[in-house]
Amino acid sequence: MNPIRTLLADDQPMVLTEMRKLLDDRDDIVVVGEAGDGLEAIAMVGSLRPDVLLLDVAMPKMSGIEAMPLIRKAAPDTSIVILSMNIQEVYVLEALQAGAVGYVSKTAPASHLLKAIHLASVGKRYLSPEASSAAVDSWLKDLGTGLKGTGSGLPDGALAQPGSKSAEQLIG
Repeated sequence: MNPIRTLLADDQPMVLTEMRKLLDDRDDIVVVGEAGDGLEAIAMVGSLRPDVLLLDVAMPKMSGIEAMPLIRKAAPDTSIVILSMNIQEVYVLEALQAGAVGYVSKTAPASHLLKAIHLASVGKRYLSPEASSAAVDSWLKDLGTGLKGTGSGLPDGALAQPGSKSAEQLIG
């Protein structure tokens, strides 16, 4: 099996150094380059055609999320995994909507990043627990907007078993 060709894009040299150390020790992943901003990531992904791009959200010249449509156009077969400190739901959802297949917190254990790279290389999604929680919270908030009861979008009592008592009947 060929190693997973991975491009790193982050504006913090220390983060790039640590990611490279982590990945260089592995036989199944090879780092093909490093970009320090969104524009550089676009140019490098177009020329290097990595299997996976590890992309930070907040970078100079162009953010990771702003760069993603251009990256997708330049290298549609490259899977994008966001690696970021920004785990708020707005960032997670924007990244997923822009085409990211993964989102990993920079505070997550290295095993989460490695899992995200492996899954992304075969076209599968991975969200670290923090990112997953943010996405689910947003989904539940959208689902429950203006709804009473279960938050399922179903009328109150629709999920009850026939003959069962409601919570009000049990405590009231």
